[in-house]
Amino acid sequence: MKGQTRKLVLYETTPELMMGRRGRSYEESLLKRLGEHEYAVEYLNAVLAGDGPDSTGTFLAALRLVAKAQLARGLGEALDLQ
Repeated sequence: MKGQTRKLVLYETTPELMMGRRGRSYEESLLKRLGEHEYAVEYLNAVLAGDGPDSTGTFLAALRLVAKAQLARGLGEALDLQ
């Protein structure tokens, strides 16, 4: 990851989006990326920089996703499933 530059793109996630096939694959991909500590920090900083009408709710939703991803990564490492 060091020395690499990547563009962080945030997408609004809604229950409707998450219910579809694309939504599931997007969420799985996002959770995998959020399992990486550096990406998770970038993601949360990008969400904090936003100033939408429900920025607190958006941040809390993002924090929930990061926590879910980090927990999954930690369990995977503990069980040596990576």
